[in-house]
Amino acid sequence: MKYDEDHDLSSIDDPSSTTGASPPAGFPARLSTAELRRSLEAGWPHPEATSAASPVVHLSGAAPAGAHVAFGASPVIHLSGAAPAGAHVAFGASPVVHLSGAAPAGAHVAFGASPSVHLSGSAPTAAHVSYSGSSAVHLSGAAPTAGSHQVGAVSGGVPSWQGFPVGGVSKAAISGAGGVYDEPESSATTPLKMTHIGPSLVRAGVEVWLKGLSRFLDPGRLQFTRCLVTMPEFFDPEFAAELSIPTEVGGREAVRRAAAESDVLMIWGPGELGDWLGDCRPALTVFVAHGEGSYTRGYLDGCGPVVDHVVAVSRRVQERVTDGYPTTVIPNGVDSSHLARSLSRSESRARFSFGPDDFVVGYVGRFSPEKRAHRVIEAVAKLPQNFKALLVGWGPLHPQLLDLANRLIPGRFAMTVGKGCFGDYYEAMDALCMVSAEEGYPLVVLEAMMCGRPVIATDVGGVPDLLIDRVNGVVVTGDVESIRSAVLLLQKHPEWARGLAAEAKKVADERGHARRMARGYEDLVHRLWREKKQSAVGSRNGRETNAALSHGVR
Repeated sequence: MKYDEDHDLSSIDDPSSTTGASPPAGFPARLSTAELRRSLEAGWPHPEATSAASPVVHLSGAAPAGAHVAFGASPVIHLSGAAPAGAHVAFGASPVVHLSGAAPAGAHVAFGASPSVHLSGSAPTAAHVSYSGSSAVHLSGAAPTAGSHQVGAVSGGVPSWQGFPVGGVSKAAISGAGGVYDEPESSATTPLKMTHIGPSLVRAGVEVWLKGLSRFLDPGRLQFTRCLVTMPEFFDPEFAAELSIPTEVGGREAVRRAAAESDVLMIWGPGELGDWLGDCRPALTVFVAHGEGSYTRGYLDGCGPVVDHVVAVSRRVQERVTDGYPTTVIPNGVDSSHLARSLSRSESRARFSFGPDDFVVGYVGRFSPEKRAHRVIEAVAKLPQNFKALLVGWGPLHPQLLDLANRLIPGRFAMTVGKGCFGDYYEAMDALCMVSAEEGYPLVVLEAMMCGRPVIATDVGGVPDLLIDRVNGVVVTGDVESIRSAVLLLQKHPEWARGLAAEAKKVADERGHARRMARGYEDLVHRLWREKKQSAVGSRNGRETNAALSHGVR
């Protein structure tokens, strides 16, 4: 297990606006629900452009000005090029539509009933999207000035955006400029139910990640209904009590039951899951690769027969572990409430018997071989007496590390499990050392950055995505001498060290919060869920068509 993990949610640049051509005669300037219904009842748009069957259409080039595409029944449409001024797309019934290019000024998209619509490009000024029935709508680009979003009447209270009602039975999620990001509306009438499965639940990185993720998921979109631990010897009931998720310990039968009762399984092991679920494949399974080591790949390959998609917590994890699997990178984020403080700096240091002139080198993480906490102790031993070590963690090497510290730096260290307000531990430090041989996306680095502590770290996992050597941290090779030199450098140049920490804090505040991570998981899981449903419908329609053709041949 590892102390891991951030979703680079790339922004979508706004294309330069273009001047739109006027709509042709008979096309309403602003499609209201009533006008749309009248248009459809009258057979508009032009009958000669209508397709009677449910097609799958891809317009990957630029549709020319004044082009018309009309469908009589439930198509699947992809407009991946730029739809030009005056372009029109009209549908008679329940389509699934993706506009991934930039919809220009004056563009119109009209639907007869209950579509699922995705505008991932930038919706421009005066763009209009109208619906006569319930809808699921996503505007993930920049929401335009004076843009309108119109839906048919629904019963009960209806939320609104820019003065217009949002959503029929389903609400709309509108993100980007002019819209809402922090608290998006649910995109489904009922949330997806998800079970987390892993070999362990202890005070380590995966579990801290899970705690932050569960806290910030929008319960209207995605809900953890249980956490299932398969190895009872690695189950900490005290930590489980801190989770907001019902937790249980179980093996094969518990896993199979969870698969039957959940919409989604989110897993990171054990490797036996592929065999346990081979004859009862879950509806959707997402594997989270928390580390860059061979053990993560072993878990992934063991679970592989039931894995639909992989989340890698850093680009390096994707490169080294997830080859051969469809993968999305979602970097981990920190729940800043985990970093609360209850003591002043002097009080935080005094409780570990550190004085005001001591330089305290901190370590936070699991006491296991790949973390190399012993090198922090060995480096401090090579420094003057006022250099001290604060070791916060838990793990199988605890007795050996305690013995080593007592031999090499007696009276110059403190060792604790770490509970409660973690901000107090970081406040007691002058620098954090994270010198692991391998990582995923080290949460402790993000935590220290958020707390304004300079970081010394090896170039592993997600560290290259966070730290630039001598700009916002110190990157070392990980041998004892490199650690000793880095610590001494920070101690000799306190103003420079504060500058590094300040730059690091900006990066962590911009990219490292758990809420941002949670949105990435929500969006990914819902996209995968929609794709599986659409694939299932397509397969069913294909089988029915083949059966009909076979019947006709006979």
